[in-house]
Amino acid sequence: MKNKILYLLSSVLFLASCDPMADTYSLIDQNAAPYAESKAITLVNGDYTTIKTLALKDAKTKRDSTYIKLIDTNKSFSDSAQAKDYIPAYLANAFKALNKKSSIMVTYNFNMGRSTMTPYETNVYNLSTADYTSVSPEVAAAGSFFPASPAANYIPAILKVDFPTPAANEIKLVFYKNMATNPVDGSPAPATSIVGKYYKFGTAWVEMTTAYALSTDDYKAMGPGPGKYSNFSSTANPIDYIPTMLKSKYPYAQKGTTMIVSYKYFNRAGDAKTLDEASEYTFDGSAWVVNTFIVAKTEQFIHNGTKWLLDPTVSFTMASADYKIIVDYVKGTLANGSTYVDSYGTSEFYYGASSYYNNFDLRLSNKTKYVIPGFDGLSESDGLKRVWEQLKEGLAIMLKGKFPEATTQASGVDVHYKITLNTYENDLSKKSYVYDFQCTKSAPNPEFTWVSGPTLK
Repeated sequence: MKNKILYLLSSVLFLASCDPMADTYSLIDQNAAPYAESKAITLVNGDYTTIKTLALKDAKTKRDSTYIKLIDTNKSFSDSAQAKDYIPAYLANAFKALNKKSSIMVTYNFNMGRSTMTPYETNVYNLSTADYTSVSPEVAAAGSFFPASPAANYIPAILKVDFPTPAANEIKLVFYKNMATNPVDGSPAPATSIVGKYYKFGTAWVEMTTAYALSTDDYKAMGPGPGKYSNFSSTANPIDYIPTMLKSKYPYAQKGTTMIVSYKYFNRAGDAKTLDEASEYTFDGSAWVVNTFIVAKTEQFIHNGTKWLLDPTVSFTMASADYKIIVDYVKGTLANGSTYVDSYGTSEFYYGASSYYNNFDLRLSNKTKYVIPGFDGLSESDGLKRVWEQLKEGLAIMLKGKFPEATTQASGVDVHYKITLNTYENDLSKKSYVYDFQCTKSAPNPEFTWVSGPTLK
């Protein structure tokens, strides 16, 4: 009978709740004895509202409350309101019966923020009178470029003079005046528009084709809203106009094409000024869609017997710098270590790490070539066993160099390191494996102990 009642209650809740499964799980958990389970969930819109409600109860400052409310508003977490701080309370509320050794893989939305747009918004340069004068007397007299003296022919040289030591890949949004027709002496001056172009420095200043700045003519073409003052505002939202403009300007754009668009935005808040802003748009095959900078992330949360917390396991794939830690250790620490390293200083053959090839070279021939101790007289089988043992030793050395501040536990949970690495093996095959190490002594001078692996990936 109890099971029937639970079934009926869960059915009603499924129809009534904006987060039906979480409520159903919660109801079942309340009526079940504690148990351990592993599962996976994906947060939906209603979950972010629940998380906000739970988190506001513990908010300590007005700033905390502001960012917590944004979790629900944006249906996402961010660097200012991190999932690790707020998902545990939600799991405790939704899965009351789950206890120690339970784990839940949670997929949630994460807002990366607009930091990638910063260079497109802050590096703005308006050409000066001196810049026009440096081009020619005609351009100086007009105070503008025109068809006979196009801006593209002169702006790279102007930037070279005005910014003689640019940083690598530096971006500049250059605004200048432009006439649609050539000026004629004695005739009224042609209409002038304000045009913006993005330039990027490589070995020279080059106009960018993946970024576009709206001109005064663009705003006018959009109608009286943006066109009146050549800017957007709270009453003329850029997202209502820019997709149409892009579709008109790039009629043959292919699916997946991206374009960064810069525009003026009048901000009524604070000191009420016009700002340079930028957004990224992607063509999805039928329309241009603004990038929200929200991505899906999946992380594991575990129950430590008292509470839920983010699994502190550190997972990573070895990069060149990681292999180089081992190369440098061999060269600088081992007796005769320099003789175990190649002439380029990028590969060592004691453990087999190569920061050039980003792998471990496990060929026995190199143990002979570089006279690595311990291999003389071994059979191929025994030699390969030693190769794999030394690889484990090398990984522990790498972890010690990469994580000098490592601790054995986080919130009462042992900290593990899951390492993915590449190998070039004795039979000349190339493979990838995963190793699991545990930090068994905290910093300073942390120690790492092999747990499992190699596990073929």
